[in-house]
Amino acid sequence: MIITGAPVEHLQFEEVSYWKELTQILNWAEKNVFSTLYICWAAQAGLYYHYNIPKYTLKEKLFGIFPLQIDPKCTRLFRGFDEIFNMPQSRHTEVKIEDVEKTGQIDILAMSEGAGVSIATSKDKRKIFVTGHLEYDRLTLATEYERDLSLGKKYSNTFLIIIQMTILQKNLFFYMESSR
Repeated sequence: MIITGAPVEHLQFEEVSYWKELTQILNWAEKNVFSTLYICWAAQAGLYYHYNIPKYTLKEKLFGIFPLQIDPKCTRLFRGFDEIFNMPQSRHTEVKIEDVEKTGQIDILAMSEGAGVSIATSKDKRKIFVTGHLEYDRLTLATEYERDLSLGKKYSNTFLIIIQMTILQKNLFFYMESSR
C-alpha cells in the first residue's frame, strides 16, 4: 500500500479532519497488507501513529535537492544505488534522529545533515517511511519554487538546486541559489 502526503503539516495529527479514518486504514493495513510505503507527511504520520514519534516545525521550509548517505548495513532496499544519492525535499516539519533511534524499532536507511531522517523502515521491513520526494519529476521543484515566490514566500537559509532538462532542445539548464 502507498500512503502519500497532504498539505496539512501545520496541523497536529489529531486535528486533521480525516485522522480517524486514516488510523482505521493503518490498522487494516497492519493485518491485511504485506508492506506499506509512507511518503512525505504520511511518513511523519505513520511514525507518529505506529511509534509515537512527534514531528517538529522547522524555522523555514526545507526545500531543495539533498545528498543522502545510505547506511551500509541497509543494502537490500538500495541494491544498485550509489552510497550517496540525491532526493528532493519539500516540507515544513521534521522528525528527529534521536526520537527515531530511541524506539529501537526502526532502521534509518538514508539521511543527511541537511535533510535529517529521509528513509527509514520498521525492523521487519514492512513499513517504509520516506520523508522526501523520490516521486518528483524533473520540473516539480521548479514549479513549486515559482509558486512559492509568486505567493511572496522566501527561502533565506536554504541551498537550492533546481535542474531542468529539456531533452528535445538538448539543453541542460541549472538554476542555483545559495545563501552559503
